[in-house]
Amino acid sequence: MIKTRENGFVSDVKNVLIFCPKFFNYDINIRNAVQKNGYTVSLFNERPFDNIIGRALIRLGFDFFLKRQIFKYYKNIYDNIFADIDYLIVINPECITPEILEIYRNKCNNIIVYMWDSFENKPQAKKLIRHADLFYTFDPNDAKNNNIIFKPLFYTKAYREIPSKPQLEYDISFIGTIHSSRYQYVKSIATVKNKFIFFYCPSLFVFLFKKYIAREIECIKLKDVSFKSLSESEVLNVIKRSRCILDVVHPKQNGLTIRTIEALGANKKIITTNRNVVKYDFYNPSNILVLDDTVNDVAIAKFINQEYVHPDDEIYQSYYIENWVKDLLRE
Repeated sequence: MIKTRENGFVSDVKNVLIFCPKFFNYDINIRNAVQKNGYTVSLFNERPFDNIIGRALIRLGFDFFLKRQIFKYYKNIYDNIFADIDYLIVINPECITPEILEIYRNKCNNIIVYMWDSFENKPQAKKLIRHADLFYTFDPNDAKNNNIIFKPLFYTKAYREIPSKPQLEYDISFIGTIHSSRYQYVKSIATVKNKFIFFYCPSLFVFLFKKYIAREIECIKLKDVSFKSLSESEVLNVIKRSRCILDVVHPKQNGLTIRTIEALGANKKIITTNRNVVKYDFYNPSNILVLDDTVNDVAIAKFINQEYVHPDDEIYQSYYIENWVKDLLRE
């Protein structure tokens, strides 16, 4: 931990402060990877609110109601830091503002921002670009259009350690949040007999808003959605027992989902609606099927039964989280 009134930390090791949303343990995995690279790390939730209403207001873009509480949350953390911060890393910001970053600049030598969502979904994050020393995005279009650094996502040790020949139960599995046409798409293309389908929504409030006010998911029934996410171990268990991972991207998204990169790490085949995957260095048609109007059930069945071709090891290792962090810090 960075030196605060509470812990009295003293060390010559470089200090890193991370703000990251709590999501499927990715915040913990990033923190651990930074620590393994020799840094002392303090991790805080990028979203100040753990209650359902607060999270929902932020998710739906109504965070202006919470502006005072958001500022107080970040200012309290800042006031309790008594050591220089070598790196401030902000992951997928929803709440942090340019004003807050400038306050932290007084104690931070380097500010790094990484987006795992597109600017079309999180437009407020664009305001942070000129306040960061390094600004990364997983979205190639956002990188090109805003002159920032393109950097795909990562896979963790847990995916790399999935056995190469586990006991398989599912031909196709899908785990993801509910949005727009994703539900109908998954239902229509996951026609194989042995499949695992899991749709998640962060709260009933968000579900009802999207269904009855935004009218994004009118066709979806309440019984088909879970408001409790799967744990990291549960997700891993499903992927381990799957021949192929199904990925249906958000219509406003161009970057590859983390599920795609995790499939790479687990040496699993992937079926995806994201046509941009063919531009990536690990793309192999034996391992990745891009869905379009020409792909039918016969083509999907043939793809599932093809032999998996292991990618080049240098490419494979470059997406591993510890190497991903090294590149993020440019060290």
